[in-house]
Amino acid sequence: MPGSNLPPGCSVNDIPGNRPEDIASEEAFEWAMDHFTEMGLDTMEVRRAATIGAAAVIAERKLVQETVNDAVADARMVDEMQPDPDLDGPAS
Repeated sequence: MPGSNLPPGCSVNDIPGNRPEDIASEEAFEWAMDHFTEMGLDTMEVRRAATIGAAAVIAERKLVQETVNDAVADARMVDEMQPDPDLDGPAS
């Protein structure tokens, strides 16, 4: 990019605050501020609500992962209990 003062190999999106994930995060916070403020929450309450919400999502992820892991383990156990047709010989 001619005239750029960025180091070689860098783009504007590499600058913190200009990355897509930074922009998405800022948009999400603005959305939360708008909606929670309409509900009568102040800035600190909005931050608390976001923190509590994040903790709930993380807890839910863990529960879902544990459920999936249990289901996979159960399926493997059932599969291991099935006879192996390669070891049982030809069908009669």
